[in-house]
Amino acid sequence: MAVRGTTLTLTRPDHPTLTATAPGAAIQPNQASWTGKTPAGGELKVTLYASTCSDGMSNHIYPYAAEVDAPGESPMSGCADKTSALAAGPRP
Repeated sequence: MAVRGTTLTLTRPDHPTLTATAPGAAIQPNQASWTGKTPAGGELKVTLYASTCSDGMSNHIYPYAAEVDAPGESPMSGCADKTSALAAGPRP
């Protein structure tokens, strides 16, 4: 899942890429969420929580927990970080 400006992009193996346009983030204490419309008229929602998160496999600690709601699918959850931090490699 990527949030870049007003564009939300959900990319997964064995699924088509899903994009949505969101007007901006709704900010609340310790969380931010984006709700965007897909070209087909569905809604894609991403919520980041300011809460440490471990992916359970590598035991890396990430600064955010994330939830993604995609049209017609069960909610997904996981860990998140800024792209620049992810590109820098694993954390100790």
